[in-house]
Amino acid sequence: GLNSSVQRLEAGQRMVIVSNAAAFAARYPGVAVAGVFQAGTNLSNGGERLALLAADGSVVLDFSYGDSSPWPKAADGQGYSLVLIRPETNPDHGVALNWRASGGLNGTPGGSDGESFAAWAARTGQPADPAEDADRNGLAGIVEYGLGLTPSATGAAGVVSARLEPVVVNGVTDNYLVMRVRWSRVADDVVVVPEFSTALSGWQALVHETEPRTVLPGGMEEATYRTPVPEALLPRAQVRVSVRSRP
Repeated sequence: GLNSSVQRLEAGQRMVIVSNAAAFAARYPGVAVAGVFQAGTNLSNGGERLALLAADGSVVLDFSYGDSSPWPKAADGQGYSLVLIRPETNPDHGVALNWRASGGLNGTPGGSDGESFAAWAARTGQPADPAEDADRNGLAGIVEYGLGLTPSATGAAGVVSARLEPVVVNGVTDNYLVMRVRWSRVADDVVVVPEFSTALSGWQALVHETEPRTVLPGGMEEATYRTPVPEALLPRAQVRVSVRSRP
């Protein structure tokens, strides 16, 4: 249970509920606290069901969160908070892929650490059109934004790589085409999708990461993907990274 003085939340407004008001104020000075959990209670670190009811008793939200893959592992005891991506679009709160780890340690209670494309473009002096390649480096603004690249970057070296590697799948080791991708996890306006093709058409998403996502400094993240079948069963394969506007 919890105690809160808040009776109304406006659209887009946030409230912070803490277990220890003094400790919270010491770590996050200036952040208003709307409520305090009753002694001996708190949210479960292992995931649980949450429900938000309106004043008339109707259900606003009813979902369960977790702490195992595909939920962000960095938010499970590593000091990062669990952040809902673009809450203004009212995504399905019970779907793990609609959540991410915070951009930095300890999160940003009472606010958001996400950066929209418009904010990124204004900060970096880039055009407002996501498809424009103002610096003529072959990378559209939306790609530089999503992959966390500096405008005028000479390419995506160090951010995207692919090679044949042995991978254990269902207890069997075989060579797969493996792709490693880094992206900006605070670029909430896009979704980064590693893909493969056998004929430069009919692109398909690569299989989910073969190892947990790795949180990197500066709000970056890295994950590893592979083709669905071994290299011997693919006549040839190409890989790419698609950066798409999030619905």
